[in-house]
Amino acid sequence: GRIAKDEFIKKYLRGRLPSFSQDLLERFFIVLSFHGKDYIVFEEFLHAKYLLEHIPPEPQIQIAKSADDFYTEEDIIHEHRLKLIFNLFDLDFNGFISLKEYQKIVPILMQDESQRQVDVEEMKEYNDWFDEIGQFAMIQFDRQKMQRLSWRDFRSLARYDLTIEGIMNEIKPEKEEFECFKYAAAIQRKNEKKKTKKRNKQKAAQKTQ
Repeated sequence: GRIAKDEFIKKYLRGRLPSFSQDLLERFFIVLSFHGKDYIVFEEFLHAKYLLEHIPPEPQIQIAKSADDFYTEEDIIHEHRLKLIFNLFDLDFNGFISLKEYQKIVPILMQDESQRQVDVEEMKEYNDWFDEIGQFAMIQFDRQKMQRLSWRDFRSLARYDLTIEGIMNEIKPEKEEFECFKYAAAIQRKNEKKKTKKRNKQKAAQKTQ
């Protein structure tokens, strides 16, 4: 089975990420379709759902990475999502984000589908600003001083970059978005009411004794 590009973007990505521009959603498709085809196969679809929908269970279980280094499942999914964002920038998938790649992707990331679209001519007015943003990122986070960001460099940048933080917040699901969690929350509230009612009866019975 497979899902065509247009169908996947329209029926899945657009519904899951409504504020993202069409250009950004198409970039998401390219990254998620790691076989490089104009369609999504079953394994890629499952991977996309993991990245865009998975909510770690509670309580968190620590997973040993080494003798003195532990991650929770939430830490691990965060790393996977950050790698997804890294690949949005890495246009040629060579493992590095060049200055030109960074300057080309940042404007796409900053577009909001819910706002008025900025045309090409208007965007040119901000080119110098985007150039300065790219230069600043390279000066501050390019450890090798080769006008490119490695995965390690990008992780450092992500701690301070509000655009990356915004993308991360958008792709990270909230429990309230999914019916199963709404149902679970409703059941939990119902059980809490039962427990409270039972405790109140027990207190009332004790007072009458």
